[in-house]
Amino acid sequence: MSHNVAVYGTLKRGHSNHGVIIASGASFVMATTTTNKMIMYDGPYPKVVDRSAPYTGSRIHVEIWKVERFDRLDALEGHPNHFRRGVQSFTGMKELCWMYKYRLPINVEEERIVESGRWHRPEPPEFPNMPRARVGPPGMVIRRPAQLQFAQEFAQGIEDMRPIRDRPDQIWIDDEVNDE
Repeated sequence: MSHNVAVYGTLKRGHSNHGVIIASGASFVMATTTTNKMIMYDGPYPKVVDRSAPYTGSRIHVEIWKVERFDRLDALEGHPNHFRRGVQSFTGMKELCWMYKYRLPINVEEERIVESGRWHRPEPPEFPNMPRARVGPPGMVIRRPAQLQFAQEFAQGIEDMRPIRDRPDQIWIDDEVNDE
């Protein structure tokens, strides 16, 4: 059974984790926006939370993908502890789609609001001297500190990460990479 999922950050085309959505048996449906306003933050990686006062938020620009399974996406997003997958309505879509929303406290000292609701970070990201961690198929490269820590937790065999832990051949750290 296939499901529609909305992505707004590193899973989008041209970004560092796009290979994960492709490995999830995905096909592109459309680009659109959320029907309601939310707040998008950008720090080490993008996050969307339901809007809260005093900032009114904006409609979030997303890509809708039809996926066959959620296991790799859930593992990358840390569902349900880090990000939580829930249903959301989108402009031009009759049915609700899945979307990952951030559920931990936001550190407003380190995060900036993306007022346009459109996230884009040119690759390579702003952490050029950091070792790269790869989780999953070739083409999925994680470079942001929180994602690197998350990938390392996979390798430690945390129980919540069973889909990745059971496939140790899919996890490695490239300590020799220098993107200068």
